Amino acid sequence: MGILGILSSCFCIGWIFGILGLVFAIVGKNKAPSQQGLNIAGLVLSIIALAIGLFFLFIGFFSEYDPYYYYMALPFFNLF
Repeated sequence: MGILGILSSCFCIGWIFGILGLVFAIVGKNKAPSQQGLNIAGLVLSIIALAIGLFFLFIGFFSEYDPYYYYMALPFFNLF
């Protein structure tokens, strides 16, 4: 889940996979202590995915994108 969360962070849904990865890593740590290395790797990747996903979600939510300025800057995209 951590790897999937990192890859999908640019689509602003990486935080969902980060939370799921955290839950699965904690549950896996309690159920299978013999696979300690995989659990730690999943936990670290899930934390990274959660941080990156929330960062992109924050940037996307608070950015001031105005398509009018985009079309004025690139005249060959001007549809009006």
